[in-house]
Amino acid sequence: MTMGNQTQSLLTHPALVTRVGCVGHRFTRDSARLASKEIPGLTSQLQDVYAALEAAAAAIHHRHASVFSPSVPVTRLVSSLASGADLVAQQALPDAWPSEIILPMPAARFRLDFPVVASEAEPHSRTVFDNELERLTARPGTRILTLPDPGSDPTPGYGSASAMILANCDILIAVWDGDEQNRADCDGKPAAMLKPAGTAWTMREAVRRSIPTVWLDLASGKARFVTASAEPTRLFAVDEVDCRAGPLGERLEDILAPPGSMQGHGGTSNVLLQLDDALNETERSGSRRFAYDALVRLLSGRVPRLYIPFRPMSERAHEWDDYLASAPQASGPLAQTLKEVLLPRFAAFDTLAQVYGHSYRSAYVAVFLLSALAVFVGLLSLFDWGDASPVAVKGWAALGELVLISAIILIVRSGRRRRSHQRWLDYRALAETLRHLRFLSMVGAAGAAPRTTRLETPGPDSWRSETWQLWYARATIRQLGLPTGDLSPEYCWQLLQQVREGDLAEQASYHRANHHNLHQVHHRLHEFGDFLFGSTAGVLLAFFLVPWFIYATGLATWLGSTDAAVFAYLKWVKPYVTLLGASLPALGGALAGIRVHGDFEGFALRSERTAGAIHSLTLELLQEQGHADLAGTTRVLQACARVMSDDIEAWEALYGRKTLVFPA
Repeated sequence: MTMGNQTQSLLTHPALVTRVGCVGHRFTRDSARLASKEIPGLTSQLQDVYAALEAAAAAIHHRHASVFSPSVPVTRLVSSLASGADLVAQQALPDAWPSEIILPMPAARFRLDFPVVASEAEPHSRTVFDNELERLTARPGTRILTLPDPGSDPTPGYGSASAMILANCDILIAVWDGDEQNRADCDGKPAAMLKPAGTAWTMREAVRRSIPTVWLDLASGKARFVTASAEPTRLFAVDEVDCRAGPLGERLEDILAPPGSMQGHGGTSNVLLQLDDALNETERSGSRRFAYDALVRLLSGRVPRLYIPFRPMSERAHEWDDYLASAPQASGPLAQTLKEVLLPRFAAFDTLAQVYGHSYRSAYVAVFLLSALAVFVGLLSLFDWGDASPVAVKGWAALGELVLISAIILIVRSGRRRRSHQRWLDYRALAETLRHLRFLSMVGAAGAAPRTTRLETPGPDSWRSETWQLWYARATIRQLGLPTGDLSPEYCWQLLQQVREGDLAEQASYHRANHHNLHQVHHRLHEFGDFLFGSTAGVLLAFFLVPWFIYATGLATWLGSTDAAVFAYLKWVKPYVTLLGASLPALGGALAGIRVHGDFEGFALRSERTAGAIHSLTLELLQEQGHADLAGTTRVLQACARVMSDDIEAWEALYGRKTLVFPA
């Protein structure tokens, strides 16, 4: 498949980024699980795995060059820089790999877990830690995130660091002693009995979350995948094949390659074609599909417009400037990445959703109105058009009706061919998912962004449970990376304040205005429909009452002949009664069809409920600001994203069934 020219497309192709987590045993006074003599062997094993990952990423980038940016693939190591395996993994890192360090506690407190003086049993001293931290800080591309001080017991800090590593890695490398006895001991234990935040505990969590986990077995020198065991008394099943021989590349392909592109798949899948369409969308300055917008503006007391302008991308590139300026670590690398990577993609999909939303909704409005107009035009042949031949009049009326019916068919077929309905839903769902990332990424929780059903429902020919939208969102999340600095209570307070005054206030204002406008549109459509049907009844009633009036008032005597008067009246009024008696109900039915299809009342109520939920969240957020701890902040931010996603979920559930069809 040949993609279009990337330089002319509206969307940026995502860079290929792989996030590699690393956990393992530490050098400690009371444990001999990792010995200093094993460092050279461990370093060699890590370098081999790094090289295999780098080669696999390069091969994936080459095979799927059409969907990735031409920039060199990036592989990023995520670890906590603890004594032992973590520190060795950083020292063995290739020069081109950036690092993301998650310190389980402030560095001044963390260094106390290292011995004062290096020894054979504990070669990583405080000086080694200080030097390595200084080296990594000065290294380009390094991001260092510091978790809050856990207090006297460091275990929760290590647990939080391990959980954040798992939440921000695509593949996990685990340095574990792994001899049969220890493996049996750990495998047989329930999760609660494993050492919290220990290597076995983290491996178990990774396997539970379906994160591919590579076990570096120092005894055998092999690097093998571990998976969930079918035996109830054992946690891990261990592959016999060294993953560097091929399985590592296959797993990475499963994670990074676009959906529908598996080797051996017959032809090009619809999922990949849809991704192709998205990546080759071009910028629109506006839309001339104005029927829906004009109807809504008329019914809400505003002046309709024949052209709907969209903000150019050059302007939208600055729409988050104030938001990001008020963010914690506003000058940090994450804020810059949000502006350069996330914002252009959100703005592009938001604009595209507007483009196809106007296209789809204007299509169904036009189809309903044109169907009513076709009835009106077809009945014009009932009138006497002077010298015109009745046959010619009927021919012209039939031709006019044919033109309108043809226009309806063309609109429906064109909408289906352009996939306006599907693209609108796809782009809107993805835009809202990307919107949530701007605050979730600030606590390292971008991977936990709520996903709507549309993002998680693959096409019928997808070879894995992933849509192109979810693939694109995940590719974007990989590029964003982690925040930097100390995620202190002050950081959390400032972030909660920013989300309350920015995201929640913006969404609450939108939903209040949306509720008002849609309720007004629904009410006026209902009223106008009632008026049209009432007018039809009035026309028909007048048709019968006028003859009665002629007889009852003696007007027939004045006219000279009762029968002649009635006959003249009926002859004159017949075409008008027929025209109005058919056209008014047709127009009323068209407006009712628009009202039901658009479900303005349902969406107005949904916006009202969402505004109420946002108000409750605002109160909860204010309460959380009093504590401003990282766990509570993350929970509240995820709740904010979930409420906003629930609104999109309900919208998708309704409109997902309302495809563009012929009026019936």
